[in-house]
Amino acid sequence: CFWKTVDKFMQYNNLYSKNNIFLLNNLKGLSILFIFAVHSAARCSVEAFYPLGMPIFAFASGFAAKSNDNRINIKYLCTLCSIYLLSNLLYSPFSLYLMYCQNEFNIPFLILGPNAGILWYFIALIIWYFITPIFKATKHPLVLSILFCALAYTLVQMLPISRKAFQWGYIMNLIDMVFRFYPYYILGCLITWEKILDIRSFKYKYILILPLLVIFALYGTSTLKYYPKSYVFLHEFLYFICAMYSLIASLAIFPGMKLPFLSKVGVASLNIYIFHFYIDLILNKIFVKTIGYSPIPIFLLFILIFSWFLASDRVSYLLSKGISATKKLIFSH
Repeated sequence: CFWKTVDKFMQYNNLYSKNNIFLLNNLKGLSILFIFAVHSAARCSVEAFYPLGMPIFAFASGFAAKSNDNRINIKYLCTLCSIYLLSNLLYSPFSLYLMYCQNEFNIPFLILGPNAGILWYFIALIIWYFITPIFKATKHPLVLSILFCALAYTLVQMLPISRKAFQWGYIMNLIDMVFRFYPYYILGCLITWEKILDIRSFKYKYILILPLLVIFALYGTSTLKYYPKSYVFLHEFLYFICAMYSLIASLAIFPGMKLPFLSKVGVASLNIYIFHFYIDLILNKIFVKTIGYSPIPIFLLFILIFSWFLASDRVSYLLSKGISATKKLIFSH
């Protein structure tokens, strides 16, 4: 499993401190459960936690990709490419189904993946991996990357391209996501465990909970929106502020001891990320056809059950074998 390899690497290189060894696993577990739920019929039940979802996931990925120099890690890059290609293969039936429904077969869409909410992340990881050394070579990498993403996102939003077009909608969504979540990724690349310890040792850190609850209330009541239809730039700016605050607050106050369920799904978050969308689709079809709607409590229960199953050693082993076989097939020459 990709995350297990990362964990071994960090333990070997003493990147974990004693009282924070499970912190990132717990946070990854929290974020992957949110992602599972937000792509399901239970979306409305987790809207309050939008600032904690993908920002934490991107941060954890950046931390896993951190290095002390700007050299390209070819093995890591090959692994990312293999994960993306294998995932795209697994989702190709869904891609073909969508194109059949739209009466529009499209090769770029088939290559880019079936849904900007699923496979875009692996493409983003590859792009982020290449551009990060450029920012790290500057004096203020985090500030410059934020300014760059803000400018790039603004330019993309102003492009005179109709997002209603089937093939362009997903491509533009991919570009949006790359710029929207890169600042959290590079923060993960730049931050050290020593800095995280400083954050966690803040004497009055539990005061951070109050603004966090306000943020959850604003998103839970749709006062602030994650998918704004109007005032796009204002909502995006506020989302960035809320998400960055939520991330730092989580690093400060989230438990660093082992939380068995969250730690387990956090370690195997890659498994869940790859397969969760198919499970959401199947569950929704089953409930709609049997009782006419998707009951949120039951849906959330199934999400927990399937997350536990996908985090099993057996699934991790099979996925690891698939990734290794893909990498060998493509890069053995």
